[in-house]
Amino acid sequence: MNMKPYTDFQPPAAFAGTLAGRRRLAELDKLHSVAGKSLLIDEEAAAAGILEIEFSWPLYDGRTIGLKAIYPDTFPRLRPHVFLTCDPSEYPERHCGPEGALCLLGRDTRYWQANMSLADILDENLAHVLNGTGAEDPQGEPIEYWWNSLGQTSGSFILVDSGWKLSGYDKGTVDVLVTISRKKNGRTIRAAISAVHAGDGSLLAKRVAPLPAAISSTAIRASFPWRRDDQLSLPTGSAEVAKVAYGKTYVTCDGADIRLSFTVSKTELQHNEHGDAWVCAMAVQERISGPS
Repeated sequence: MNMKPYTDFQPPAAFAGTLAGRRRLAELDKLHSVAGKSLLIDEEAAAAGILEIEFSWPLYDGRTIGLKAIYPDTFPRLRPHVFLTCDPSEYPERHCGPEGALCLLGRDTRYWQANMSLADILDENLAHVLNGTGAEDPQGEPIEYWWNSLGQTSGSFILVDSGWKLSGYDKGTVDVLVTISRKKNGRTIRAAISAVHAGDGSLLAKRVAPLPAAISSTAIRASFPWRRDDQLSLPTGSAEVAKVAYGKTYVTCDGADIRLSFTVSKTELQHNEHGDAWVCAMAVQERISGPS
């Protein structure tokens, strides 16, 4: 990364020779009128046709917010991506992803128009996003969306009934039907929670839907812990992951020891409407057979 001050930046020829390039230059001019000397441009990325910038944006209350913006090669058809550069502990509770990505507009693509500028959007919406004020998109911000992104490449899944209501209960155990298969890059676990129990053993919920074919009739039955944590934060680092990987119980399946631990947390279904999200941490230890 080779960051250059805006006043020292020499735009590549492609920027001046295309409509999209000229739009990028116009964006820089408008941002510089507010951000001033703080505006820095990644010269190497610009040479490849991507505009990546860092700058400080002043708010009306006197705060100055450090930001990073990436304009995709599809700009202005698609919006720029904006990130906070502060410590994750300072991220706002809503409208912010685990890597500091800000949601300055509604998620629907219709909220972005090709004639919009990032400077105008920051001027209108940044303070509202940070302060939790202003008009709200009715679409929720479910916490499990961010946690699920950590495991998408494994092919593993665990089915949970979204209709289960566990409010008023803090911990217990779940009965799980588990199948495990071996892949080139590790193990894939496919499972379903068949029942949820409170800490005293009483039954709180039971699965009534049929199992999919991916969870075979040879699945093993095992019990694992669950607990509630309505203050669960976004997965910004190893500390948050370790927090949900609290289980101690391993069960053996297809030559491997697996450990599952479940965390139930409040999640936003839509604005001002909440339900329960399930986050599962999985650990696998291969059993290595010695010589007979």
